[in-house]
Amino acid sequence: MTQHTKHTPGPWMFRPSRQPQITSESDPAGRTIAIVYDQVPDAERKANASLIAAAPELLEALKECLGELERLGWGGAGYTDLAHAAIAKAEG
Repeated sequence: MTQHTKHTPGPWMFRPSRQPQITSESDPAGRTIAIVYDQVPDAERKANASLIAAAPELLEALKECLGELERLGWGGAGYTDLAHAAIAKAEG
């Protein structure tokens, strides 16, 4: 179900910074995808950065699950609407 996307393809990696309140995500080529500047506790900042880093895999997993539900005839269920909305939001 993989198709061309507008975003930088994953996997993205979480990379802590030596600077306080900064973490970043990068792709396999080492390009920075996102920098997280949070004024929150370190553990929460790392959790936020990890969630961002997992975004490409989460999006692909949601697409795969949705495709399987629709293949099985469950496409009209309310949660598939939520999945479609989340995918549309992620893909801009």
